[in-house]
Amino acid sequence: MRGKKVVERWQHAGLDCCICVGIFYCLDGFVRLPPGHPDRKLAELADAIDEAAELNPSPFPLERGHQHIAVDVHGGLTHGPDSDGWVGFDTGHALDYWNDDDLQAHLRKDDRIAAHMIGWRLERDRLGTRWTIQQLRDEVNRLAEQLAARAASA
Repeated sequence: MRGKKVVERWQHAGLDCCICVGIFYCLDGFVRLPPGHPDRKLAELADAIDEAAELNPSPFPLERGHQHIAVDVHGGLTHGPDSDGWVGFDTGHALDYWNDDDLQAHLRKDDRIAAHMIGWRLERDRLGTRWTIQQLRDEVNRLAEQLAARAASA
C-alpha cells in the first residue's frame, strides 16, 4: 500500500482498513495485518520460500504471499502483504466499473474519462459489477472480519 494515494481510513473488527486509488481506473481496498497475525507470518514465509526457489529472480520482485491467505473477497487478494502488513484487493477486474461520482475526486481527468468509457459500455449492456464507495467499504469490512476471525482461531 506504500506509495498509494489514500482516500479514507478507518478501523473495523480491530484492524486498520483503508481505500486507496488503484492503477486500473478504480479504487482498491486494504486491511492491515498487525505484527504477529498468523496470516502475516504465513505470507512472509511463503514469500521467502518463493524467493529461495526462484531460478531467475525478477528485477522487480512482487509480494505473492497473499496467494496463501484463504479469504473470500472480490477477485481474491491481489496486494501484499507489504512491509507494514497491508493486504488488499482491487476493483479493476474484467467487468468491474465505477460510479463516475465516486471517482471524481480521486482520479485525473483523463483517467476519469477512461473509467467512464469502460463503465458506460458495461452499464449499457448490463454486465459486471458497478462499484460505489459504500460497496467497497462493505467489502473491506467483510475482509477485516474474516482476517480477525482467522487470528482468533489460530
